[in-house]
Amino acid sequence: MRYTLIVVIGLFMALTPRASAQFAISPDGKRSATGVVNQIKIEDVVTQKELIRINGHSQRVTTLAYTPEGRFLISGSLDKTVKLWDAAVGRLVREIRIDAAVSSVDSNGKTVTIIDDQKRKREFEIETGREVKK
Repeated sequence: MRYTLIVVIGLFMALTPRASAQFAISPDGKRSATGVVNQIKIEDVVTQKELIRINGHSQRVTTLAYTPEGRFLISGSLDKTVKLWDAAVGRLVREIRIDAAVSSVDSNGKTVTIIDDQKRKREFEIETGREVKK
């Protein structure tokens, strides 16, 4: 059931260009997060019941990702911020400001990789929010 839902949602997003492409599944497969304009909706995958609604960006959410252990949900936005949320309760833990709209976020659990709309790639420590210089 869970995998069927993921495939159906993925197919819907692929076939609907104006549909929200801001979607992430928690590592344990129990929760989904969806960007809804400038909000984030977290639902139970099986019941589809809304568990948490996060209001935290001033502009549209463009990307979502969970950290590998599922502790944090990471959101990026046109408002030039990346926000780390406590995935269990939706509380803001850290905000990272950059100088361009955020296109993509990913995490290895220790850092957050951000790609902006200028295709620049940057990496920040989760615990401190400091940029990792390479």
